[in-house]
Amino acid sequence: MLEFQGLKDYPFYGRCYVMGVEPCSTFSEEGLLDSIEKGVAMRIEPAQSKCFSLKLTVFEGRRNNTGHRDCGD
Repeated sequence: MLEFQGLKDYPFYGRCYVMGVEPCSTFSEEGLLDSIEKGVAMRIEPAQSKCFSLKLTVFEGRRNNTGHRDCGD
């Protein structure tokens, strides 16, 4: 979910600047069906769990980001 002040009407009126991070089972630019056909999509069965690590960097302020440094684990 990306809402980088893109919704100019109700309910945010351009005042909302958020990003949501959602898990996925593939990262193909061609979409899920393409990944399934190529055999690279991860299959997750009903009620099955998968564990993973996720590392994010959050930048504050309105200036353009010119890079970041790794803060470690």
